[in-house]
Amino acid sequence: MKLVTKTLCILLLLMTMTVRGQVSITDADLLNLIGKSQVLEEDSSTVTLDVGSPGANQVWDHRNIEFINVSSINVSFESPAGNPFSNQFPAANLVQHLTTDLADGDQYLFYQVESDRFTGLGDAFNFIFEGMPFSQVDPGESLEAPLPLTMGAEWNSIVSDTFSESGLTLITYDSTINLVDGWGTLRLPLGDFDCLRVKSKSYCTSITSFGGNTMSDTESELTYVWISPDHFVLCTATNEDIDNENFTTSNFYSRVGSVTGSTSLRDQTVLKNVQAQIYPNPFFDILRIEVLLEQPQELRVEILDMNQRVVEVLQNGYLSQGRNTLNWNGQNNVSAASYFLRIATPDGTLVRPILKL
Repeated sequence: MKLVTKTLCILLLLMTMTVRGQVSITDADLLNLIGKSQVLEEDSSTVTLDVGSPGANQVWDHRNIEFINVSSINVSFESPAGNPFSNQFPAANLVQHLTTDLADGDQYLFYQVESDRFTGLGDAFNFIFEGMPFSQVDPGESLEAPLPLTMGAEWNSIVSDTFSESGLTLITYDSTINLVDGWGTLRLPLGDFDCLRVKSKSYCTSITSFGGNTMSDTESELTYVWISPDHFVLCTATNEDIDNENFTTSNFYSRVGSVTGSTSLRDQTVLKNVQAQIYPNPFFDILRIEVLLEQPQELRVEILDMNQRVVEVLQNGYLSQGRNTLNWNGQNNVSAASYFLRIATPDGTLVRPILKL
């Protein structure tokens, strides 16, 4: 009898436990970043820390890491629409805009987010040098990571660059091997975040030629990057000993210090009996929305801007079972920007990102 009672207690305990699912990052998560901003605190001196372990359901505690020489980078996630360099990166649908308190200028990183991959297309700069404005554009794919991003995902990136002027030639090759080696919770002074940990091993070779002489040098480093579905890069730690995967000091460390911007819509309920297909996305003129219902349903279909204000209501009432087609006319005084499609029913809400070109 005691054995039966003990077994029942264990079963009841297991039934009431919350089981956390593995963290993953999708294309919708990345596009949902548009409209958000954050401040990264960084230190390029030696910082003491515990990088923790790889594996599932880990807890990485970085709450008590002390900075020595802190600087900050302002990061905002934007739509390419209206960006001064957008015509140089026509395939981009996500821009990371960086400014720092150490330099007078702006850096823009351009990305193409697709359902199965995340590609870095290049970057561009606006900066002031000796009182004069300068611009520089550096196209060229810098990375191509698989999506959805989950534990065990691997990808390599190779970037080369050549500079030649007045008899001097400098060639650099950067090769990085990336592996998502863990998922869990990162604890920062700002709060706790569900995230993935990416282990990156980088090798950089520089070849310099001048006056008939050639010199080469190779450097390597190991970097851990913690990324979340809601805030992208949360934390970075780097050590020059590429073989020391449990390093306790970092020669470059950064973490999120503050987050602002729109509330993420990704946390709203996913509807099991409602599906939505939108195409083309991005779009110029007409966006077609196909709503697939398992049964007749009363629902509201609307377009929201990045501040979650209603731009247009496409449907407010019953739709029949099966496939229902709705159109959003992007020519009716609709600005080129990022939007959300929201389908709301009494059972919950379905949200999809939209990009108007």
